[in-house]
Amino acid sequence: MTETLELAASCLAIALYGEAGSNIHNQASIYNVIMNRSNSRIEKVCDTVYKKNQFEYITLVEEGKRDFPNKKHFLEYKLIAIKFLTKQKGYNINPVGNAKFYHDTRIKNPWGYPLKYAVNNLRFY
Repeated sequence: MTETLELAASCLAIALYGEAGSNIHNQASIYNVIMNRSNSRIEKVCDTVYKKNQFEYITLVEEGKRDFPNKKHFLEYKLIAIKFLTKQKGYNINPVGNAKFYHDTRIKNPWGYPLKYAVNNLRFY
């Protein structure tokens, strides 16, 4: 595995764990938002994931209000991330098109953008 893919998979794994949970459709949605924001460039995934105040889970971890996943969960999600990044069978779906923003249903639309897609409890713009 290349160094770039290894690093991108690590950053993506943390975002998927905290933002998408174990649901494959949520994972595919969050993956695609990250790639849309990264202009589909694997080398930009970590910059996108760690951009200040972009992902609630990452922000809470950085503020010391949440913990990183344990080693077992991290490795499980890293495998999922690798499957998305290498577009393995079943991990090449895009339920959110070119959406770059989302929130879960706990929050009302903070941007006023027209809703593009809904996937489970997530809303995409």
